[in-house]
Parts: sequence; structure tokens; C-alpha cells
Amino acid sequence: MMWVPGFAADYENWARLAGPEWGWQALAPLFGSTNISVAEQRDPRPLTSTFLHAVTEAGHRVEEANSAQPDGFTQTRVTQLKGARHNTAQAYLEPAKSRANLTIRTGAHVERVNFDRQTATGVSYLVGDQRFEAAARKEIVLSGGAVNTPQTLMHSGIGDPT
Repeated sequence: MMWVPGFAADYENWARLAGPEWGWQALAPLFGSTNISVAEQRDPRPLTSTFLHAVTEAGHRVEEANSAQPDGFTQTRVTQLKGARHNTAQAYLEPAKSRANLTIRTGAHVERVNFDRQTATGVSYLVGDQRFEAAARKEIVLSGGAVNTPQTLMHSGIGDPT
């Protein structure tokens, strides 16, 4: 449930590789507009406070969470709503699931994001042994977690090709 959007240096490297729209300055404003509820921890573990106090005694800084260029320690923010986990399905799918222009596929494995030059146009996915493509008119939200989202991006030609 930790909310850590990443470091500015990572985004700037993506901007160098894929264009300025992938840079920190372009994307950072979007972090605040996510539908996912991001909050301070309501009941952090006591050891967290002890740890943060110890790092200040050792001469390190305790800073605001998710700064562009972190140089210290922080108490992480979390994706929670009223003290319970808040995930992408609750934030994006639940409010939209009754739309006539939405089809929900379960048991599907996204292989890659499809592009027209630098614009994402849809996704290719498998259900069993059958391959399908879904087109997007406006945007694509990848929500494969810490492993599958980068994997999907790399399979899509985004990132280090080696």
C-alpha cells in the first residue's frame, strides 16, 4: 500500500529516451490527480518513529515523502481510504464498470502496449491461447504492480532493450 511514484532522475532518463512528455516536470502534476486515495499513515508502527528519530541522531534528514530528489528518510504515504487499502480496481473500475463503452476482461494477460509512434493506441492481450487487441481513444492505465507494469512496458519497447 505504499505510495512511491519514483525519483525525478528516473523520469528524466525516460524523457531522454522517449521524449519530454515522460519527464518529471511533465508527469509530477499527474501524481496529485490520481483517483487512488493517497494518505498519511493513520496508525504507523511505533518502530517507524523510533527509526526516524535514530536517523536524525545519526545526522540524516527526515523529509517529506515523495520529493523529486530525496536525500534522507521519510515515513511513506499509503494508498488507503478511511483506513482500508484503496487500489486501482476500486478507484477506476468500480465507478466505471456500468459504462456501455467498457468491457471488463478477467483472466487476461496483457502482452504489450501498442503504439503509433509515441502515442499509446491500445493493448495486446491473451485469454488462454487466443490473442486480442483493445484500442484506446484517450488513455491507458497500466496497473500490473511493481513487476508486471515494467515488464509490460519493456515488452512494448519502452526501457532498456537489453
